[in-house]
Amino acid sequence: MTSQTDNAVSQLRELLLRDAWVHAVRGDPIAFESLVLIFREKGEVSERVYDDSGWHDTVGMWQLEESDGKVVLVLTGDNLRYKGRFTLRPDVKGDVVELGDVGGETVVRFQHQKGYRSSSWHAQLLIRLIRFQGLSLSAATINDRLSVGVQGASRPRTGLSPPEK
Repeated sequence: MTSQTDNAVSQLRELLLRDAWVHAVRGDPIAFESLVLIFREKGEVSERVYDDSGWHDTVGMWQLEESDGKVVLVLTGDNLRYKGRFTLRPDVKGDVVELGDVGGETVVRFQHQKGYRSSSWHAQLLIRLIRFQGLSLSAATINDRLSVGVQGASRPRTGLSPPEK
């Protein structure tokens, strides 16, 4: 790699590690499906698909490579929606990233989403709430409470109430 491609790889890496990247399949005015990608520092990528049946989580791996003077995103994982080798085309502001096949056509366009909260954030908040209220719940009950639609909510709906005295 040259210093120029090293710099491009570093810049794209920093870009991908910001919050979350969302691709929405729209049928105006609503989204039929949303795909959220979260790139982690150690090379893990989390994928969450929201559709009419709920949400579906998958984990895979990602890395950036240099090929023919271009930066290529490599996504691997058995159940990832998009996997393989993709060229990356960020917009000037860094708010949109287009994944293209290595031949050049755009495959999918992702929009940067600030402040995205993953389910692990909701789980941590729920555990703190349980401890604060002095509740004693089983892991199954906690998982059941987390599955109550938190999509699009700014905080999870726990359905918990303080213990009766």
